[in-house]
Amino acid sequence: MANTPIIHQLKTDKANCKQGDMDVREFYSKLVNLWNELNNLMKIPVCTCIGCKCDVSSKMMAMYEQDKVHQFLMGLNEDSYSTIQSQVLALDPLPSLD
Repeated sequence: MANTPIIHQLKTDKANCKQGDMDVREFYSKLVNLWNELNNLMKIPVCTCIGCKCDVSSKMMAMYEQDKVHQFLMGLNEDSYSTIQSQVLALDPLPSLD
């Protein structure tokens, strides 16, 4: 796959993405840009069988969205947002990033 080095770099950037000196909107925007770039290069597989009853595609998308919530919470400054992180993680199910 010709995009493998680019995908690897984007995944590295995503894993290392922290809020740092950015405000929350800037940090979120940076993560969204990384997620969008990855989505353009890596498509999540969807079930194409006829009459599928397992709904695996929706389950995969839900897992992917939860991963985004975790990535966002992990990157927030703990000094400022540890209480909010704990409160969000206590919710079941996790809220969407929207």
